[in-house]
Amino acid sequence: MVDLVDKSFIATLYSTKAGRSGQVGISAQRTEFDFAESGWLQIVGHGLRVRPIDFHFQFVEDQGDRIHYDITCASRVDGYLGKKLGRSSGGYLGLYGKNEITFFWKVQPHAEWYGQQERHFILRDYEGHEIKSYYNNRDGDRYLNAYEGAPLSFAVRIKEVL
Repeated sequence: MVDLVDKSFIATLYSTKAGRSGQVGISAQRTEFDFAESGWLQIVGHGLRVRPIDFHFQFVEDQGDRIHYDITCASRVDGYLGKKLGRSSGGYLGLYGKNEITFFWKVQPHAEWYGQQERHFILRDYEGHEIKSYYNNRDGDRYLNAYEGAPLSFAVRIKEVL
């Protein structure tokens, strides 16, 4: 089997947690000026206006039990192509301009990452916070959040190894 640990790739990201499973996407713009309410990561099917996207996982380093990646949007959706995955001050995950985000993401694999097209893992921010699903009472949507909510597990389905 081929060792893919130190490779970058493009993949579809899924939540595999029961009751919160589905493809990860972004909240879409309602209008062309709706930037404050768009670009936040959600699970498709658990939000009113979520658009599915693919992600580019750019390998940074292997730390043994965790692999570090820079993660960007790999889809042409609402101008988010190439925007970098980041975390707001409230813990919400969203897509930002590349110069706004300077940290990496930690992927903690559930098993060895050799020769598989689908990989299962826990996603953590650069400070080690496990990514969760947070229910927002205001709009009824579930957002990915580093500070609050129910812990999630993830899988990627690799579309292309770079």
